[in-house]
Amino acid sequence: MKIGVVGAGPAGLICAWQLAEAGHSVTILDQSKELGAQGSGVLIQPVGLAVLDYLGVRTQVEECGQRVKRIRGYAGFTKTRKVIDANYSLLNREFDYALGINRSELWKLLFDKVKASGVTVQHGVHVASLCYHSTSRVELIGDDQQGVGIFDLIIDASGANSKLREFSEGIGQQYLLDSGSLWASVKMIDETVFDPQEMLVFTGDKNQGLGLMPTGRIMAGGCKTFTLFLTIDCRKDLPWKTVSFIDWRNELIAKWPSLKNLLVQIQSPDQLYLARFKHHTMSKPYGDRIVYVGDAAHCSSPQLGQGINMSLIDALVLCQSLAHKDHVNDALKLYAKGRKNHVLAYQTLAKLLTPFYHSRDAVAIFVRDQYFYLVFKMNLFKRFTAAILSGNIFWPLKRVTAKIVSNPNHCCPKNRMHKKGL
Repeated sequence: MKIGVVGAGPAGLICAWQLAEAGHSVTILDQSKELGAQGSGVLIQPVGLAVLDYLGVRTQVEECGQRVKRIRGYAGFTKTRKVIDANYSLLNREFDYALGINRSELWKLLFDKVKASGVTVQHGVHVASLCYHSTSRVELIGDDQQGVGIFDLIIDASGANSKLREFSEGIGQQYLLDSGSLWASVKMIDETVFDPQEMLVFTGDKNQGLGLMPTGRIMAGGCKTFTLFLTIDCRKDLPWKTVSFIDWRNELIAKWPSLKNLLVQIQSPDQLYLARFKHHTMSKPYGDRIVYVGDAAHCSSPQLGQGINMSLIDALVLCQSLAHKDHVNDALKLYAKGRKNHVLAYQTLAKLLTPFYHSRDAVAIFVRDQYFYLVFKMNLFKRFTAAILSGNIFWPLKRVTAKIVSNPNHCCPKNRMHKKGL
């Protein structure tokens, strides 16, 4: 088939790479003038590591990141009351850790695979719509209303702001969340202050919060990088619009004095990446000759840390579904069926937990700060939380790997995940 992939994020790159290796003619179309990854760091959960292991690139990815054995969050700006504690070492699985990594490092590795597989890459292409020429051919239309390519199948990996959502058979409701985050990469000068294998989160009232995630990349001088992220209220102007940037940063230092050496590294707004959050779930993540992966199909607030992992799973399940079925429509239905329960579970959990970690809901914040610490005194809840964050609810890879084993002529010979029960 001739396949067009809209968007060059991780999901789009994996789809292009795997489908090109399976013998399809693949073209990536991305709107960026210069290809690359935006943002600072991502946390790849155990289920995402299982996908990368299946694809044969986990070891390479881990060399660029930092293993995270635990996530701990505290109410307020001191380490007094825990509001989250996920201890991955309590999981009885091969991957009893997550991986913090800079987005650009992951992107470069996947892009190298794309180039080696012979995928055609076009950047600076703004896709706005589709035009159907027949029952088997579909044309992508640019912002200038000119055609940019005719394909047998379109994979929409263009993110939460996709312009092709209307062609889905089940769009679902989409709404913008009040909360957002500012992200920045910082150097850890003194590693004795923070455990490089632990992610920390500090929550506050009125939608305030700060987190620190190790990403492991070595910078000049041998310092490791961390991703610093700040929760903000997106209903208001950016904080430095009302006061000077330096004054705003000094207010943060006054709240979190233990993070002064990290915060002073942020000298200007140009070092910060703004992420605004939406919530939507497609009931049917496909349409006529088009299928949606990653945030184009489902997106939510980030407290469960599943965005990158859901994208990785989507890409793998879609590629395997296309390999297993002879007809495109049957493959897209298999993909949707294989992802349905897992996506619904995590989208529901994210919606339920958002008031406690990313909202101005005074009641939810009071309950979080006053009572959550009680349950996190028990290892049972630490393990339960880690199990949820691991991404393995409803075993999202089991269905598709079972199909692989039943088809010995499958294009991808590895079946390790099925044997391990992942």
